[in-house]
Amino acid sequence: MKAWKAIMSVWLGGIKMVKLLSANFSRLWKDKVFWLEMFVMLVYAVVVVFAMNKSVQATPEQMRGNFKLDNYYFNFALSIGAFCALFTSLFFGTEHGDGTLRNKIVMGHTRTTIYLSNLLVSFSATLFIMLVWLIGLMAGIPVLGFLG
Repeated sequence: MKAWKAIMSVWLGGIKMVKLLSANFSRLWKDKVFWLEMFVMLVYAVVVVFAMNKSVQATPEQMRGNFKLDNYYFNFALSIGAFCALFTSLFFGTEHGDGTLRNKIVMGHTRTTIYLSNLLVSFSATLFIMLVWLIGLMAGIPVLGFLG
């Protein structure tokens, strides 16, 4: 009987987690800050590509082989950290400020499932922002060539 209760507890906890994830992703797609950050990240990536193109054209001919597009694909660690910190604080700060967290606890969700669902949504949003960065840098393929 104890094993059955444990199995049902895990199963019901998973259903509650899916409901929390669904609610958080619904909020994510409607969030204007998320879409604004994705747009700014796309524009930033395209600006970086064209700035690279100008620096490649300004260098002497023998040094142009050092500029490759793949060197710049992962030079976004500082900017992605700033963008994700801004998004996470604004997105989940409203949840704490509006009292939604208290309502979730009153509805029977555990703090573990609440914070884990918030972590998964934040991680997913970070992956979407990174994907937009990589798509924006694809503008460098016609400018610099596929291999630089």
